[in-house]
Amino acid sequence: MPTKRQTRRSVSLRGLTYQRLRNLAKAMAEEGLIDEASQSGCLEVLISIECDKRGIPEETELERIYQKTRDNKSAASGIFTF
Repeated sequence: MPTKRQTRRSVSLRGLTYQRLRNLAKAMAEEGLIDEASQSGCLEVLISIECDKRGIPEETELERIYQKTRDNKSAASGIFTF
């Protein structure tokens, strides 16, 4: 049986991990590494650093992952929510 491709754009974290992420974002903002204590900004920086270490190139085009809108038309979005 083929597996269905996952298109969910959210990330689930355990409560304690989320609290650590909030604290890390606050610390990174205080150090001037991100503009504000934003969990999204924190993750963007960390993912960028780790991808650069591994030679993973920066994407220049968003892979189209579709979601259904209320009128049942497909729509692509550039924002991933967690």
